[in-house]
Amino acid sequence: MNGLGKGDGDAGQGDSGKDAVMKNRWGWAAVFLLLLLSLVFQIFTWIYVREIREASPAPSNRALLEDLQTELAEMNQTLNSLAREQRWLQDCVFLLDKDNSRQENMAVKADVVFSRLSEAETPFILYRPKGETEWAEEELRLTQGLEYTTRILLSPYYEYEYMMTARGAMEISSDTALIPYNVYGLPRWSTDLKVAFASGSNAVDFTIFVLVSQNAPLPEMRPVGVELRVESEGLEPESVSFTEDRNAAGAWSTTWALADVSVVNDISVFIDVTYENGLTRSEPFELLKDRVRYESSRT
Repeated sequence: MNGLGKGDGDAGQGDSGKDAVMKNRWGWAAVFLLLLLSLVFQIFTWIYVREIREASPAPSNRALLEDLQTELAEMNQTLNSLAREQRWLQDCVFLLDKDNSRQENMAVKADVVFSRLSEAETPFILYRPKGETEWAEEELRLTQGLEYTTRILLSPYYEYEYMMTARGAMEISSDTALIPYNVYGLPRWSTDLKVAFASGSNAVDFTIFVLVSQNAPLPEMRPVGVELRVESEGLEPESVSFTEDRNAAGAWSTTWALADVSVVNDISVFIDVTYENGLTRSEPFELLKDRVRYESSRT
């Protein structure tokens, strides 16, 4: 997998830039906190050691103090090392390259800034779908100074996590983080549900509302159809189309009738959204089973 992308001025890119700025601010806050803790720790240690030395000049106590000082110095070195590692990756911004993105291959460009990197170290980006164990990798290309870039191809169906690493005499890596999904992913949606029980029977009508995000990375990722898909073992799948609300962008709704609410736990329901580019995203949908069970038992 590889990728590409420069900014495109839409909401998706803006969000990714904000994510990068916030990440950089939190990173520097963590560095400052580590250094502050290290400084406070050293000051209190120095005062404590001085007081013990003045009160206990015996050689045996001095040996214990020297051991204590050695341990404290090692702890301080660890704190400083953590601070340096946090500063190593200064910034990382992901942008979509619209011209080179095609359906299931979204080209995303990663612009990376390091605080230090020797000529003997080669930086890479490692990335993978969230939840998987195997990493894909791409070498970063130097643009200027300590600024690097590369292109990776991502599927619009998945969230991806990444980390930066540099290989040389020693290997250093950043923490694992998520690539902003709204930079390259198919628009997601939120749902709502209304339930109406028929008087004197187990029948129930579900009115389902779907609101598809308007934050699409590409114009051809606009939704053109929404369906409710119902599956049950031993029965043919049933599909119900949604109707788009022309007065509310991205809003769709439909009504589906279930003859016997007692079988609600035996069926699987999915919402399928089809986009202009021909791709379809499917997600499971819960019919609020606990609520249905409660309302069906009312008198």
